[in-house]
Amino acid sequence: MSHTNLDIEIDKILLFLHFRLGDRFTIPKLKKIQHADSAISRLGYRGFLLGGKIATLLSREGSIFKASAQAHPSMLDVKDAEKVRIPMCVLPSMDEVIEPMEEWLKVLHAASPKSYSETFGDQVHGWVTSRYQLPLIIPLKFPSLALFLKIRFEWGS
Repeated sequence: MSHTNLDIEIDKILLFLHFRLGDRFTIPKLKKIQHADSAISRLGYRGFLLGGKIATLLSREGSIFKASAQAHPSMLDVKDAEKVRIPMCVLPSMDEVIEPMEEWLKVLHAASPKSYSETFGDQVHGWVTSRYQLPLIIPLKFPSLALFLKIRFEWGS
């Protein structure tokens, strides 16, 4: 399989983001903050769009996070989902491509059975962030994410 220029650029972006958000930069800072403040007993991570990819990468074995979440995910790779070890909440929109999304979620739930997913078939890709429009958001949608994190943090993973 040959790589296009776009594939190469995406690989460079992911490498940069993984370096900046991974074990070499952000994670050590978070650990230092957590150890410095005894009130911080658990950490969670949430990502939107490309941040969902990062949420997945940070949810592997040995993660410092208790739970993670993502909305309108992008750049899904089943190989990443296979390695998720903490509960993850995934909130796709109507714009996500169904086949890869369904397969990815199936693998995620097998790898991390306490994960949760809910597809919002009446919302566009970006509905939680840049394309958020209050009149179009049903007020009960955000509690899906909040309740998931509350349960995982209070009752354990």
